[in-house]
Amino acid sequence: MKAIREGLAICKKMGINPKTEKANRLYLLPLFISVPIAKKIYGNDALQRMFDGHINHSPAEIRQMIDDIINSGVKYAVTTPNLAQLKSYISSNQTNKSK
Repeated sequence: MKAIREGLAICKKMGINPKTEKANRLYLLPLFISVPIAKKIYGNDALQRMFDGHINHSPAEIRQMIDDIINSGVKYAVTTPNLAQLKSYISSNQTNKSK
């Protein structure tokens, strides 16, 4: 949730209003509201399988997307510690699966 917010902050610095997209509204709510809602939405089996498949079959693409967002954060002076942590997690998770 925090990593998504970092990306939305970058969008805002770029002149894109993330609030205009209804789907982004969930991520802008206070965490004590947004986290339980997101868990309920993304907790179903079909979405879990979809996310697992994407992560397992496209790790390089996901890392590239995260790198692009982090680089945009540098360009627009938005810190992205949560995205960096997510990138590290995905990288280490993929490395462990390769062994």
